[in-house]
Amino acid sequence: MSSVLSVTNLTYQMKERSILSNISFQVMAKSSVGIIGESGSGKTTLGRLILGLLEPSHGAIFLHGKAFPSGQQNERRAIQAVFQHPLASFNPEWSVRDSILEPFRCHRPILRHFPATSEEDLITTLADAVGLEARLFDRFPHQLSGGQIQRAAIARAISIEPDMIVMDEPTTGLDVVSRARIIELLEHLQQTLGVSFVLISHDIDFIRRLCAETLVLRDGHAVDVIDRLESGGSYTQRFVEAGTW
Repeated sequence: MSSVLSVTNLTYQMKERSILSNISFQVMAKSSVGIIGESGSGKTTLGRLILGLLEPSHGAIFLHGKAFPSGQQNERRAIQAVFQHPLASFNPEWSVRDSILEPFRCHRPILRHFPATSEEDLITTLADAVGLEARLFDRFPHQLSGGQIQRAAIARAISIEPDMIVMDEPTTGLDVVSRARIIELLEHLQQTLGVSFVLISHDIDFIRRLCAETLVLRDGHAVDVIDRLESGGSYTQRFVEAGTW
């Protein structure tokens, strides 16, 4: 199985303060890696570095074996994001439909999995893929529930069929039913689209169910890179037993 993402000795400093130190891991094709740790451990910063939103102080990120970001026109199509507060990531003056279609309009990709010949076809296909009624996309972001706007954010991320999606706390603030549906949706998308995920979360059960490997951060350092949470060291086990970070 080939590597989609490779992170090598990634370090990030801000005003001479070390936020992340020598982080290394890989994400294989059609797999998920979890990133967990206490608040302030560097999880979200790592996600932003992976997305190219921050520039590392040292180290490197490779996407399909090539340095990322490199500035090439279409490279950002390969990696998309679902942010921690999905409502805030939508333009409040646009319909949800227009926000979802924005990446497609920018990149105009040739789609492999979504046989859409028009934007209307694509909206219908995406709505079906994330389990929402297409009519909901005509609403404004604030008119959708937490679970609905989370699904709409996922629809936007998959609209250009990326190879990887970075998701920051995708189950935070969701009720039990919505959380279960999001987990089932991500499992389904991985099977049907072959997308890889980097999943940043405090939710241990969520990580355990979806991730083939988990990176455990503490104060900006990787204390464990493990295939089973139960195989981690004492720091990891303390939180596994508690059921949360």
